[in-house]
Amino acid sequence: MNILLSSINHRLVVILIYLFLLTLAFFSIRSMNTQLLPVVDEPVVAIENVWSGVSPEEMEEELIKPMEKYLVNIDGLKKMESHIYPDYAYMTLRFRDGIDRHTMLMDVYNKLNQVPFRPQQAGQPVVGVFDSQFRASMVELFLVNEGNRLPKTTEEKAEFQRMFTEYVEPALRSIDGVSDMNVVENFDLGRVTVNVSASQLTKYGIKLSDVKSAILAKKDLSIGLTQAESRQLSVRYLGKYDVQQLDEVIVAVKDDVIIYLKDVASIFKSLEPTVVRYYIDGYTAYYVRGLKLESGADLLATTNVIRSAVDELNKGPLKQHGFKLAITSDDSESVIQSIEFLFFNLLVGTVIAISVLYLFTRNIREILTIFTAVPCSIAGSIVLLSSLDISLNIIVLASIALAVGMILDSSIVLVNHIRNQRNATSLDEKVKASKSIVSVLFTSTITTIVVLIPIIFMSSSEGQLFKEFSIALSATIFFSFISSITVVPALLKYQGKHFIESENTLSMNWYRFSKKCLNISSNKIVTVIMLGFIVLPVFLFYYFSPKIDLMPKVNSNTLQVYYTLPGNVHAEEVEKLFLVPIMNDIDEIVSSELELKDYRVITYNNREGELRLSPKDKKAMDELKALLASKLFSRYPNVDFWPQVVPLANISSRDTRSITLQIHGDDLKKLKELGTFAQEKLKGIFPDLSVRNKTPLDFSNETLNIIPNPEVIALSALSTEEVGSLIASLNNGDYVQSIYDEGRDFDVYLTVDRDSIDAGGNESNMFDLLSTHISVGNESRQISELIDFEYTKGPYYMVRVNGVRSIMLDIIVPSDRTVSDTLRDIKTKIVPELEDRLPSGYFVSFGDNINLLKEFISNISVNFIIAGLVMLILLVALLNSLKSAMIVACTLPVSVLGGYVAIVIANIFVFQPLDVLALIGFSVVVGLVVNNVVLLIQELKENLPQGLERAIQLSLTHRLRAIVMTTLTSVFGMLPLALVPGSGAEIYRGLALVILGGVIFNAIFLPLMFPVLSRLFFKNINQEVREEEPAFKGEAHIVK
Repeated sequence: MNILLSSINHRLVVILIYLFLLTLAFFSIRSMNTQLLPVVDEPVVAIENVWSGVSPEEMEEELIKPMEKYLVNIDGLKKMESHIYPDYAYMTLRFRDGIDRHTMLMDVYNKLNQVPFRPQQAGQPVVGVFDSQFRASMVELFLVNEGNRLPKTTEEKAEFQRMFTEYVEPALRSIDGVSDMNVVENFDLGRVTVNVSASQLTKYGIKLSDVKSAILAKKDLSIGLTQAESRQLSVRYLGKYDVQQLDEVIVAVKDDVIIYLKDVASIFKSLEPTVVRYYIDGYTAYYVRGLKLESGADLLATTNVIRSAVDELNKGPLKQHGFKLAITSDDSESVIQSIEFLFFNLLVGTVIAISVLYLFTRNIREILTIFTAVPCSIAGSIVLLSSLDISLNIIVLASIALAVGMILDSSIVLVNHIRNQRNATSLDEKVKASKSIVSVLFTSTITTIVVLIPIIFMSSSEGQLFKEFSIALSATIFFSFISSITVVPALLKYQGKHFIESENTLSMNWYRFSKKCLNISSNKIVTVIMLGFIVLPVFLFYYFSPKIDLMPKVNSNTLQVYYTLPGNVHAEEVEKLFLVPIMNDIDEIVSSELELKDYRVITYNNREGELRLSPKDKKAMDELKALLASKLFSRYPNVDFWPQVVPLANISSRDTRSITLQIHGDDLKKLKELGTFAQEKLKGIFPDLSVRNKTPLDFSNETLNIIPNPEVIALSALSTEEVGSLIASLNNGDYVQSIYDEGRDFDVYLTVDRDSIDAGGNESNMFDLLSTHISVGNESRQISELIDFEYTKGPYYMVRVNGVRSIMLDIIVPSDRTVSDTLRDIKTKIVPELEDRLPSGYFVSFGDNINLLKEFISNISVNFIIAGLVMLILLVALLNSLKSAMIVACTLPVSVLGGYVAIVIANIFVFQPLDVLALIGFSVVVGLVVNNVVLLIQELKENLPQGLERAIQLSLTHRLRAIVMTTLTSVFGMLPLALVPGSGAEIYRGLALVILGGVIFNAIFLPLMFPVLSRLFFKNINQEVREEEPAFKGEAHIVK
């Protein structure tokens, strides 16, 4: 069956199918979800632990280490990190790629349930799976009170909660497409204080422990199952009180009189400030960190609805109460800019490609016929992507934009082959004689797709990012083949006699050029050079390896400045001494000299946090950095600042432009010493590196250790537990339990009215508290008589990696250096001297991002080798010749060399590392240039009966025109992606450069390499003297 001839005979059907495909693509693209990047699932579980009032060391010993002991045995766990602060700790568990998320989560829950003891005050851990949709949240919002910049009272803070609960949350959750939201409040700690009067306890003869026991006893119990006639019922005992009923809790019965909690204590609710707080433009704010979209929801459309909802809230109920909801981050703006830039490149590339075609054909109708492959290929790709539920993102659009020049390849080759059938006089005859070209185009298409397929099966989270790239590019190339053998021949029928009778006016030039190439390639020196190109890329990559990075960094217009305060200061003092002054300074210094879109201040705890400043003009980022360094940071000499530009696209949860140097050991003081040494060494040898000690271990967390005196306590008819509870009650409160009320958890704390114990005393701190007198039997004693105490200092922040204490140094790699080069320098200049100082049992390692780079390069190398072998086997099968397949394989290294040279040349003008996408570009270019060699091989085999030299010459004469045309359309089609700056251009610039370099080198050296390789593999062909067919009209018959 001749599919070309069938397409011509059924051209109306083909055209109708073509129009149907365009229509289907139109509706498909309207239904596709629009995102900045593909959604990537990472096998990471986070566990949060809250335990108020404990030091990091106590949190480590009592909570984290028991959990680690069980979690470390989970199957598939690659790394476990624990980050421990006062009152709070979080753990991250990273599992092997490809693990089932449900199984992973269930294993974590099972192991946590096996931990034998967990302090009641710590509550239950909060377990969550890393969600890339929250990480790449489309909108961030802040709720502020415009009339009250820094609310202080409980009533003022509660007003935030009311505004958010009554107006903001219902409005946002009701939007179609929003499935969930991640809210971080400034006042989200609910507290119920039961303030007991010591005099009332004495009056009724009740102990403080009796009050605590009475509250704890009020809880629901599951009793089991029971039978009721023919039914089986679950039995529950409902004894739990809500907050409003607490005052009715029965504490004791004395002389037949019921003593209620309200008789001995006063109860009140409050909202306590968290250590994590947010400020926007100097205002305290509620923070909506991310809105999660439903599956299939469109980002741009949903964002527009959100903006409308925010406008209505700000004009309506929020304005009436003096509040405002501000949108501070909107990924849709970046999406729109990136999509517009890619469409611009797509349009420019298409126009340039058409212009190149016109230079060769000078036939507008023929150009339009060839050009139909572009909308057909893109439409087919869009329909396939939509059916696979793949979003429309910059990775997918970049693959389609890159394919513009490639799309035309098959159509150009087909049209040229049909034209070259000189013995045929009609279009039908020419098409009938061109039947063999379909198998050649099929071979070229399949080999290109085969090279891309391994990328689809890369299981790492970063590998998932390029799965959609591979699918989109493969689909576009496949549909370009389909359109070339169906739509293009069908439309050629409408060309008329003009196409049939048109002659290639450059034939004589191609003949002369091919003859010259034949003569040059017969030179022994040229032969050696051409054969040298087969091994030269391997030599260059081994001895002059290019600068390698993991991911391209795309900067946003937001500067992030981490800060670390000296010592350990109370939350209110942090706000008074640092937060308010620095916000005033930003208003005074920065805003007066540089127009800001907004600025944010975020506190992680009482020591650490970040500033985020967004200039309206992205080009003003360097000016902002200089302004902060010269005028703002200098005002706070004891504060460590660490600025870096926030990436536009958070491709991974791991920072791919930083290196984490980790030192592991048991002794905290030794770790501090080693960390200080490493940090000073790094700054001394690499002054251009920004180094931040994430775990300074400065032992600024002050702790008063209270040690009970068992003998004295026992003689006082008390227990050590009662004394501990009493001291906690006299301080900030003794935790009892948690009660859910009004949509939030309230922690119940038991306190003692200290004025009723020791009136007139100054109980402003713990040392004064210890001098408080309490009644013990018939006498009064100071609490200090029952206990001893010592004053110590410990770390404010601790890190454990895989169950071992660690210290971490974060090293931000400058924009003009690669991660691989920086890592090599650190390993050779820092690590050896550091390891000489390590005690026995201590060791050095690097963070996930470095291991990720090694794993990715290893995986992509293996995939590249496998793809190459599969391609070679496929070529042998399709070309029915091992020699032909070997010729194809030997021409590929020069294309790899071209990609390498393109990166080297680009680095002369702009920093361009060989990132992951660029590495994938080598696979793409190998698949592309196969087409050119296959064309020559097919022509060579057809003409071998005329002798090898004649066959080589005819192959070059008949095919070079098509090869040059396809090369130029590919080059100029993707040239805008490589050279034109724009939003997100850094992501695919390296990829475009590698493909450009590879395609150009292949076109330059193929006319010389092909004759050399053909002579090498087909040297035994019998060179008989015979009459030969002219290479073109007007060529004389040549007889050897």
